[in-house]
This record gives sequence, structure tokens and C-alpha cells, in this order.
Amino acid sequence: MHDNILPLLETHFYSVAALLVIAIAGLCWLVKYISMRRLSRYLHKAKQEAREMAQISYLNPHPLIQISHDNRIVYANSAAYAAFPDLGKKGVSHSALSGLTDHFEIEEPIVREIALGTKIHHQTIAPVMRGDHRDLVIYCYDISQRKAYEESLRRSEKRAENAQMEAERANKARGDFLANMSHELRTPMNGIIGLTDMLLESPMKEEQKTSLKAVNKSSRNLLSLLNDLLDFSKIEAGELTIETIAFRPVDLLQQIESLHGPVARSKGLHLITRYADQMPDFIMGDPSRLLQILNNLVSNAIKFTPQGEVTIEMDGEAQERASFIFSITVRDTGIGIPKNKQQSVFAKFQQADSSTARKYGGTGLGLAITKDLVAIMQGTINIESAEGEGTAFTLSIPSKIADETDIASSHEALCHQNFSLNLNAKIMIVDDHPVNLLYLRQVLTRAGFEGFDEAASGREAVELYKSRAYDLILMDCQMPDMDG
Repeated sequence: MHDNILPLLETHFYSVAALLVIAIAGLCWLVKYISMRRLSRYLHKAKQEAREMAQISYLNPHPLIQISHDNRIVYANSAAYAAFPDLGKKGVSHSALSGLTDHFEIEEPIVREIALGTKIHHQTIAPVMRGDHRDLVIYCYDISQRKAYEESLRRSEKRAENAQMEAERANKARGDFLANMSHELRTPMNGIIGLTDMLLESPMKEEQKTSLKAVNKSSRNLLSLLNDLLDFSKIEAGELTIETIAFRPVDLLQQIESLHGPVARSKGLHLITRYADQMPDFIMGDPSRLLQILNNLVSNAIKFTPQGEVTIEMDGEAQERASFIFSITVRDTGIGIPKNKQQSVFAKFQQADSSTARKYGGTGLGLAITKDLVAIMQGTINIESAEGEGTAFTLSIPSKIADETDIASSHEALCHQNFSLNLNAKIMIVDDHPVNLLYLRQVLTRAGFEGFDEAASGREAVELYKSRAYDLILMDCQMPDMDG
């Protein structure tokens, strides 16, 4: 029985083994088939990506060229042949590729610009390894339009710069002209005013004195206008300087009262001054320019106030570290300024109404100069006004409370010192204008000086100075040939 079972088992074993072999073979074929399909897909995708990458360079709108280490064009896209039609014929000797043999050793990309006829190309040159050798890839794009725009922009900037220089020269010429004309006009005006002042002190008929007073007053009005023009030209040219010295604010009020009090009283106006208790005795600033500002404001207030009063108030507020805000208000009960015209009064050659100049006179420069002076002092000026009720101008200027050193060196302190007058001093007066020489001669003669020398030019003054030592020289600053 055992002998019958063994052959049967052996037969079944071989059958099972055969089936297993067939199954394994089928499985292996299936795995291989799947792998081949997957590999095929991968290869297809890789080919597609490679094709797309090749198309990127080939269809690039800008020239792309690759040069081998042995000076051959390995690759050039269609844009390269379109931009450089004779590239295929000339190869690396094409002018677009000139000088590249010097760049095969570069480690990093470099850039350059190359001009070809009317075109300008920007090139990026990058090293790439191909096997054991280094090639160069040149990427170009046309920058002709950008260069043309940049050149146009440069020309425009140059034209603008030239125009600005011309405007500055014209502005300077205008300023120089105004300054020179103002000086030339002021010179005879000072002589007229000085000589009429002297004549008014002489005995004469009342009719003559009345006429002489009119000449003197007209001359002073004209001189005031000339001074405004001179200041205007200096401000426009940026040549106006502000000094900083110690001065007494109360002195400004006293000067304004003495200057404008008689004029106000002649019109039946009250000129009122108020001085705050907290004001320091001395502060730092430019008293001459502040007096000029006050003169402008107060003279305007008196001019445009037919009845009532003009009030000047000085106040201030102490800050930290001895700083001080100096405040002045000039208020009147005059004709007032319409709301829509209040800012225009600060404009140059402008007045609130076109009839103002005809009725009251003036150039319309006073307030413009006042505003500029306040601005140069880093201050502010404000206006409040109502038609028929009056106007108030308030200015605030940063200052500093003067210390003992400032006060000791100030002009105010020097003015209070006692000086003796040496009538035997050697004096020379120098002026190219005969009227001014006449005026200076009479002033010195009235003061008691005798034997002073005269010169009509700078060179003449220098020659006199070489032969004699002078204690005092009174000289015109602006003269022909050689000035003061």
C-alpha cells in the first residue's frame, strides 16, 4: 500500500511545483510589464519636459548663444539668427561676440553692453561646464529704446539745469540791478534830505520854510520807498543778514513813539504803547530790523486809521534755558481788510484794494518785506481784521534772554558810555557824489571840525592815506573804479 501512495504523491508534487513556477513567471512578467509601462510614462514625460525646455531657449524672444572652448558656436536660438543675420556665416568672429575669448576663465557671470550699428545690446555672459570643458552662454537683449530714453532724460535734465542756471543768473542780475539803482538813487536823496534839514535850521521866511519842509518830506517818502526796494532785492538775492546782539525792547517802543507820535497826533489819533511786566531788560536779536518791522506796521496803522487809536503791545514768554518768545501786536481802529484779501497784503507789490495805492500811496512792499524779515528771524506773523473795525498784526519771534556778557558787549552798552570829541582829529571824507561831499563838509563844519581832507574817488583816498595818517575816514562803500 505504501508503495502505491508514494508515486501518487510524487506526481502531485511535480504538478504543484509546475504551477508555482508558472505563477512566479506570470508574476515576474506582470511586474516587468508594470515597470515598463511606468518607465515608459516617465520617459515620455522626461522627453516632453526636455522638449519644452529646449523650446524655452529656442523660442526665447532674445538672442541666446553658446560658444565652446574651441571657439565654435554650439547653439544659437532663432532670435539670435534674427538679430544677427550673418551669425551663421561669421560664427564667433561676429562683432556681437567680439572679445569673448578673454572671458573663458570667468567663475561668475559678467555683463557688458555692445553697440552694433544703431542697436545697443546688453549681454550677460555666464560660464557652463560641458563635459570636461568650459563653455560660455551669452544672453542678449536689445536696450536701444531704454538707452534712447535715458539719453533723452539726460538731455532734458541738462536743459532743466541750464534753464535753472539762467533763471538764477537773471534773478541775480535783477537783484544786482535793483541794489545798484537803489544805491545810486539813495545817494542824492540822502544829500537832499541832509541839506534841507540844515537849511530848515537856518532863518528864512515862513513861505520858504513851508516849501522846504515839503521838499524834505517828499524826499523822505521817496527814500523810504528806495529802502524798501533795496531790502526787497537783498531778500530776493538771499543776501540779507540778521545780526544777534543784546538790546532793550523798551527802547524800540520809545523810538516808535518819537518817530510816529507827532504824525499820529497831527491826524487826531491816540498812539498807545503797552509794555508787559514780565519783559526782561535785555534780549538777543536784531533791533534795527525789529524797528524796521515796527515802522512798517505802525506807519500802515496810522495811514489806514482815519480816527480812533493805534496800540502797540510788547509781551513775551520765557522758555527753558533762557529762551524767550518775543511778541509784538500792532492794533488799529482803521478801515480794516476784507477776509478774502487778508493774505494778499503779504504778497509783493500787492495791496488789499487797487484804489489803496492811489488814495494812500505806497508800493505794496512794506508788508511783504515785513513777512520775509520775520521768516528770516524764524518767527511768525498773523493778521486779524474786520472791515470798518480795524486790523491787528501779531508777530512772535524766538529769542534769548541776554546774559551779562551779552549786555557788556552790546551796542546798547557802548552807546551809554561817555566819549570825548577831539575837534583836532585828522579826518578824511570820501565820496564820488559832490552833493554828499557838500553835506559831509557842512556836518563836520557845524560840529566844529576844521582842516579835514576830501577825496572824490577810492584811488585818491588811498594816495592821501599814504601821505598822512588819519584818525577817522568817512567813505562811500560803492564808488566807480575803486569802491570803499
